[in-house]
Amino acid sequence: MNEPYVLIVGRDVPRELELALRGAIHVKRCGGAASRMCPEAHGERCELRANARAAIVYLAGEHEFHSSAEWACLTAGPSPSVAVLEGSEHPSHARDGFALVGSAWGPAEVVATLARVLEDPT
Repeated sequence: MNEPYVLIVGRDVPRELELALRGAIHVKRCGGAASRMCPEAHGERCELRANARAAIVYLAGEHEFHSSAEWACLTAGPSPSVAVLEGSEHPSHARDGFALVGSAWGPAEVVATLARVLEDPT
């Protein structure tokens, strides 16, 4: 049986985030759409995302993510997701298994936001 995991998607993910999560849940990494192997960038199903307990997806900016493969990754599968807006001070907001948080709040707030969506994903 496979161990549940959180998928972290993005190029410049703070190491502190991985370290904070590793104590609580298994972590897998993906480079996202920047990776030439990204199935979502080619309109295909991503098995890493489909089987994740949750996903944390780092996004380049508030105005770019609606049309990106990262947006597809956020909305793929039945599990909750957290969008981390790089360089943003957007306050944490979670609803219906989806959350937004600005990266300026730091890895601890990303982990806390993830915990909130995992507690109440509906």
